Amino acid sequence: MMRVTPGTHHPSLITHHEWNSSRGVHDGLRLAEALVGYERALVVDAAPWLPVGEVARYRLEDLPATAGYPHGLGFRAALEMLARVGEEGVPEVEVLAIGVPGDPPFGEGLSPAVEKALPRALAEVKQWLNE
Repeated sequence: MMRVTPGTHHPSLITHHEWNSSRGVHDGLRLAEALVGYERALVVDAAPWLPVGEVARYRLEDLPATAGYPHGLGFRAALEMLARVGEEGVPEVEVLAIGVPGDPPFGEGLSPAVEKALPRALAEVKQWLNE
């Protein structure tokens, strides 16, 4: 079994800090472009459309086009656009969604329900890495 810890290197694993600054990714095209060249990708993200603390894994194409996705519709649309214009190396994308409050309070840290979901989310990431 693979241990996924900070600093782990895996050919299928890029982490936020390896390609972006601490500002986060709020633009779907930037995220899609960062994934070009990988065969597949797992995007782990907050999901205000799920019950708080629920963990669900989707193929990107199975998500509703209007899902309340924090990175916006732009990510899915950007990947589809890159594929349509013939961009080589557009990956197969899955989304690991973790339910969060629709209007989270301002502050640091995670809600107890989201924190409780982390072991299941980590297990899903490990399973994906071993597929």
